[in-house]
Amino acid sequence: ERIDRASVSSVVTTTPDQHDMTPFMTAAAKINSGIGVTSCGFLGYWQDQLSQHCPRPFIASALSDLPHWQQGYAADEMAVVTFDRDVLSTPLYASLLQGFSGAIIGLHPDMHLRRVISEDQKELDQSRAEKELIALLDAALNRNKIKALVFECTNLPPYKAAIKSAFDVEIYDILTSIHRRDPDLVKPEFL
Repeated sequence: ERIDRASVSSVVTTTPDQHDMTPFMTAAAKINSGIGVTSCGFLGYWQDQLSQHCPRPFIASALSDLPHWQQGYAADEMAVVTFDRDVLSTPLYASLLQGFSGAIIGLHPDMHLRRVISEDQKELDQSRAEKELIALLDAALNRNKIKALVFECTNLPPYKAAIKSAFDVEIYDILTSIHRRDPDLVKPEFL
């Protein structure tokens, strides 16, 4: 269900506590089968409130599963990949990060994928977006001993196969969060 007043600038913000979540809570209350899921990991700030309104299991962000994904990894072996590192690193999102102390890698403002999302553009050059994402991760992964990535951004899973073929990393995202709750909802090729 589309929330008419939702936009990147209204959801990816350093003041999520000032956002009117009534339309999201109304939409969550209508979910009567499957699992409720948002299309932006920054809505994880509202995980508890949205879950309370949803009669079904609800996942606002793959970051909601961060404590589970961190098991078996040292703090410096896991990184979060996010749409906006500066926003996610603000104090209001500390509860969403749940004590995570690893690297946070954000899409640069001039990256094609980020511009397409933030400007609500109609056309995406998937090849360009993939190349830029691989280059971004190459710089971070070659400096560190990262073994796992957690995608905050729900627009990143389509690049998972390319990233896994370029780097020896495990990837956790909204799809693995859904799969964790119901193994029949996500096709294996998307995991």
